[in-house]
Amino acid sequence: AQQHPNCVLSRSCRPDSILRLRLDHFATECSWDHLYVYDGDSIYTPLLAAFSGLIVPERYGNETVPEVVSQSGYALLHFFSDAAYNLTGFNISYRVNTCPNSCSGRGECRVGNSTGAVYCDCDPNWKGEACDIPYCLSDCGWPDGGHCSQDTKTCRCQPGWQGGHSLYLTTSLREEYPEPGLARASHKAVVDQGIMWVVGGYVFNSSDYQMIQAYNLSSHRWLSLNRSVNAVMG
Repeated sequence: AQQHPNCVLSRSCRPDSILRLRLDHFATECSWDHLYVYDGDSIYTPLLAAFSGLIVPERYGNETVPEVVSQSGYALLHFFSDAAYNLTGFNISYRVNTCPNSCSGRGECRVGNSTGAVYCDCDPNWKGEACDIPYCLSDCGWPDGGHCSQDTKTCRCQPGWQGGHSLYLTTSLREEYPEPGLARASHKAVVDQGIMWVVGGYVFNSSDYQMIQAYNLSSHRWLSLNRSVNAVMG
């Protein structure tokens, strides 16, 4: 952990090597204590990132805090603090010429035969430089919406579902009603046991206003209601 008011750290390896820095822990006074990371050996090189506040990295398999990657083979870390309010500081680990985010725990880090560069050989259903992008998001809504095909790496939707991730029902209702009392706005609707209940809202240019209406999704017809008990008749 680092808590000095003003500190400069430098890490270097072979030129043109790739340094990957990971925040294992970071807790500083937000907006007052800052960590600056540069791609080089001085503050005049490109600024890669600036951190302040509380950052809690998740496990490698579900990473939300990105790695800081230096392409020059050098990394300069400049930490500035006003020393008025100290938290636990930070811990940073780094690796040289390794795969991004350890392939997110969803693949193997391999070395290319021709270039010698490292790359992630991802597990089935995962892609991306760090194996962090699923071919099928949300597992295609399995089991109701569909499943991810191992052959095409795309969603195979169940009947009645559509969309790239099998998350959307294809069944839709579009009805037109000439009765002016049916058109309304700013209302609420809820579906229970095959009946869509429409409650409240505004009806324009009509005196035949009903606070509650019910629509049968199977028969596609509006139902008569007993206004005294709000129960479906017949």
